[in-house]
Amino acid sequence: MKEFENYFNENEILRQLCKIRVKVAKNRNKRHLLHLLTSDDNYNYHIDSKTGKLNEFEVYQNQIQITLREILPPRRQWVKIGSNSRIKNRSTNEKLTSNDKNFYSLLKTIKKHKAAKSKEVWFLNLQKYVAKIQANALSQNYDTKEPIIFPKLKKPLKKFFQDKDVGNKCRPLSLFSLEDRITLSLTNKFLTNLLDNQFEDSSYAFRSRKVNNKTVSHHNCIKDIIE
Repeated sequence: MKEFENYFNENEILRQLCKIRVKVAKNRNKRHLLHLLTSDDNYNYHIDSKTGKLNEFEVYQNQIQITLREILPPRRQWVKIGSNSRIKNRSTNEKLTSNDKNFYSLLKTIKKHKAAKSKEVWFLNLQKYVAKIQANALSQNYDTKEPIIFPKLKKPLKKFFQDKDVGNKCRPLSLFSLEDRITLSLTNKFLTNLLDNQFEDSSYAFRSRKVNNKTVSHHNCIKDIIE
């Protein structure tokens, strides 16, 4: 099994950053599509940005985007992965999704700049950012910053209720900084692999064990119960 510090090599950190960047792009694309499909100002994210009427979650998302813009290349500079270079996901043997293609495209762009010893500002910022995460993660004194706890609605907001005892239900989201998100994610990966062998075969949650190249889930649980 890999040592803890090996989970924080440059490639692992870059992969985490690319995943987050692609997820941000997907969410923004959804918002833009809604904006194009309706004239309702509630779905016009440009208006929200100009007026500054943002909740904590939106402020958090904006800050993440600002940081990503400083350390990653702009979308128009991403290298195309080519139609034949990666048709299928190596682990699942399934066709790549648009998110997968964007992920590999961004990762390929970064590696291209690394090979060319690029002097682009974003690339130099990225190198410093990766080194900072590595130093902090392996430090005895590193501690995560207190996250923002944001209530996310489980269902669309309802303003009026026939039964006064029934209200809007939320689940708490812990919004960590970008640096802490990456550190926690890679630490979780290490602990999952470390402890996985200690689980019973009848345990299905938080497993790294795979069946048919897929991580076990509640689907495997239900199938085994039926059998």
